[in-house]
Amino acid sequence: MLLTNYGKALKTEFLDASNKIRKTDVVRSSIRRLAKNAEIDFTLKMLKKTSASLIRNNRHYQGLESLFLDHAPVSMADRHYTTVPQELLNEVVLWLGDELGVKDVFKQLKQTVG
Repeated sequence: MLLTNYGKALKTEFLDASNKIRKTDVVRSSIRRLAKNAEIDFTLKMLKKTSASLIRNNRHYQGLESLFLDHAPVSMADRHYTTVPQELLNEVVLWLGDELGVKDVFKQLKQTVG
């Protein structure tokens, strides 16, 4: 579970008094607010789709898009015999940061946290 600086869950789901499911997602709300203030059409789903397409179109990383999207393994080998190529996946994420122009954001965040 990911928490805010104040120790609250970033995403919650609960039943209200009338037995309706209520959801809160701080990250999604923040991104929507930032996009609206910047007057751009942007959602996390768009980022996910763009990232997967960039991975698929790169010869070096082609085939890692399902892993990046956290889809369940399909083949027998993936389910039972192979391990996740974590180093390569980390490399893909850094490469995406370069491609999308957000790599410096990660560096700044790491310096703030670390």
